[in-house]
Amino acid sequence: MAARRGALTANTVAVVTIEGDHDEVEVTNATGTAAIYYTLGNVADTTTDPTVAGTSDQLFQLPAAIASRRHNRPAREARTIVKLISSGTPGYDVQGLDPKAPTE
Repeated sequence: MAARRGALTANTVAVVTIEGDHDEVEVTNATGTAAIYYTLGNVADTTTDPTVAGTSDQLFQLPAAIASRRHNRPAREARTIVKLISSGTPGYDVQGLDPKAPTE
């Protein structure tokens, strides 16, 4: 499954959708120029928007360094929504890992 790559706009939520059946999602701070905060879900409208330096139990953080983190996908749905935000403009990669072959 191809990674979704981009650069964040400061203080603006970016939404990445990973389609397909996969076991894990990996989120990477590709440039390390600023911390990245993100949330995971399977429906864009109901996935919580992340906040910079927030404290929600649903919020994850990658430090201002080149780093990545893997998560089990949040539900058995055929997609994962990742919402990201930063106070800066770091590059990011988001990808589904261990994709499953479609069944007919």
